[in-house]
Amino acid sequence: MGDEPVLLAQGVTKRFGGLAALDAISLAIAPGEVRGLIGPNGAGKTTLVNVLSGVLRPTAGSIRFAGHEVAGSAPHRIARLGVRRTFQTLRLFPEMSVVENVAVGYHAHTRAEAWDALLGTRRAAREENETLTRAREALAFVGLQAGPDLPARALAYGQQRLLEIARALVAGPKLMLLDEPAAGMNPAECDHLLGLIRRLHRQNITLLVIEHRMDLIMEACDRITVLNYGQNLAEGTPGEIQANPAVVEAYLGTYARAGA
Repeated sequence: MGDEPVLLAQGVTKRFGGLAALDAISLAIAPGEVRGLIGPNGAGKTTLVNVLSGVLRPTAGSIRFAGHEVAGSAPHRIARLGVRRTFQTLRLFPEMSVVENVAVGYHAHTRAEAWDALLGTRRAAREENETLTRAREALAFVGLQAGPDLPARALAYGQQRLLEIARALVAGPKLMLLDEPAAGMNPAECDHLLGLIRRLHRQNITLLVIEHRMDLIMEACDRITVLNYGQNLAEGTPGEIQANPAVVEAYLGTYARAGA
């Protein structure tokens, strides 16, 4: 991993009226790192991901991605720089096919205009073939190569979670923000997800993973950042986080004490 952070957030604050959902959050993630983001419900984890991805505009602070200041930028600009995300609540197109859902994640990188599609130009056909090829490759990478033409609603819930990851992966991101990727998964599906995170890591994709499943976080992550009441509480390796008394008191509880 290089010395220059791929993502550097400094003093990031987000207020909703008089409530500070994020209060001067700082975060530096190295290229190729798998960073966990944990904390109690309401700690500000999803709010932070929404701010980092441009869904929400920060009230104050700086966010630099790959050398670009992106605080307050539109989501599509941040995505074009190489940041892709999944959502805590699934945001799929249920009636579209599995492969079409993934293709949506690549269309921002195509250059054909509307008239190309209307006239059926060679450029439109070439880009459509490229998009579908990349979509199928992403589906194979996450383990969903079977049934690409099924409607997304036909997939089991855990598979729909993988479909969102495939959609985030298809454009070749530099940074992926995974918001509760294991939500609703059974133990076998969680094991598959852990293997997928490790394979993404081997592809030199930097990851920020929000997750309540501590077994997955402790196994998957190089370092972990802990939020509490919208503030930085702690940061360290999985071992350091499990041994941190403030984290145990605020969040980990019996997990850390049991040495799980």
